[in-house]
Amino acid sequence: MDIGIIGILLFAFLVLLILVGMPIAFAIGLSSLLGIWIFIGPNALSQLAVISYKFGTDSTLVLVPMFVVMAELLSKSGVAEQAFDAGSKWFNRVRGGLGATASVAGMLFGACCGSSSGGTATIGLAAMPQLKKHGYNGGFAAGIIAAAGTLSIIIPPSAMFIIYGLLTEESIGKLFIAGILPGMVTTVVFVIYILVYAKFRPQDVEPAMSDVTWRDRFASLKNIWVFILIAVGVLGSIYAGICTPTESACVGAFLSLVIAAVYRKLTWRSLRDVLFSAARISCFIIFILFSAFTFSYLLTYLGIPQLIAETIVKSGISNTAFVILTMFIFVLLGCLLDPAGILVLTLPTLVPVMRILNIDFIWYGVLVTMCMMIGNLTPPVGLNLFVMKTIAPDIPMKRIIMGTAPFVALIIVGVLIVFFFPQVATFLPDMMRN
Repeated sequence: MDIGIIGILLFAFLVLLILVGMPIAFAIGLSSLLGIWIFIGPNALSQLAVISYKFGTDSTLVLVPMFVVMAELLSKSGVAEQAFDAGSKWFNRVRGGLGATASVAGMLFGACCGSSSGGTATIGLAAMPQLKKHGYNGGFAAGIIAAAGTLSIIIPPSAMFIIYGLLTEESIGKLFIAGILPGMVTTVVFVIYILVYAKFRPQDVEPAMSDVTWRDRFASLKNIWVFILIAVGVLGSIYAGICTPTESACVGAFLSLVIAAVYRKLTWRSLRDVLFSAARISCFIIFILFSAFTFSYLLTYLGIPQLIAETIVKSGISNTAFVILTMFIFVLLGCLLDPAGILVLTLPTLVPVMRILNIDFIWYGVLVTMCMMIGNLTPPVGLNLFVMKTIAPDIPMKRIIMGTAPFVALIIVGVLIVFFFPQVATFLPDMMRN
């Protein structure tokens, strides 16, 4: 049978399984098993043992549970609420200051979280009551918080960067560092929009407050030490070359344990809940990755990625056109699938093409991750929309979607900035190399 027809059949079967509601990890795994059985032969199933051993003994996987433990412990420690409280006191005289604070708090908590939905839930629980109290329009407030949550997957440590790095064999440490400036730029874009919106639609935001003293402002900064400690311990150790990403993840988990103990939030019950959550999320991610590597083995054996690469190269497509086309595809897929599933489905076939076209994997990884931010805000699958509906059940879903729509456009602005100015993503990783 022609390789092209085999590839079409495999992807058609995979899409069918996803459409009927099968979890994407199981859909990819089942497609891989049947594909190996039919197109390679039953004896080739023994390769699953080799793949699972090679994948399961990779020390990089320690990143997943360690960063989950770090995020869960810091979430229980109340650091997001403290960051929001500090920001609200410093921006109290600025109309729209609370909304800007929520965006900055989302960026700061992103350095402790790595999950978009987790960041949205944590920031939302802290910020939404205050935004409502100060008269913020419900849809606008929901949009602010949902968009702030997406910053958790571009600000390191990011689960998307871990998955991307494992699938492309790119340095996860450099990917982490590459996400810092794009995340900060996107946050600045959010803040500018919120302040401009507040100026032209003052009826949708709170009036400026003046009942906060300078003593209160400086006193609120004492709680920011957590973010500085995590940033230095995790990102600083990677950037300085002191720790590998795996080692920095362990450092982060230990520091979060200390922070939870300092804030007296560490109990046997909370520790048990954190460990169970880490085990559940880690198993989910690792199972997806194992299915992805099995699917990649099948595709590579059949020569499908090579065929796609040759076809694209023969078509004469330029690097720029390829990147624009794939970004458009990622945004469309983000409306239908979860981000981890998108990476698992697409990267095994795209990586050979990227190598032939000599595309910078770090820069491309940042662009892909920013496209995943858009997917978290777009229906019907946008996870952050449903998290916001849970936090604010009194706000209709239509208003939540309308409130997030401007932020989707703002993220696209961020993507364009990184696209036209690659140094935004590559400057810090290049400094690491030097």
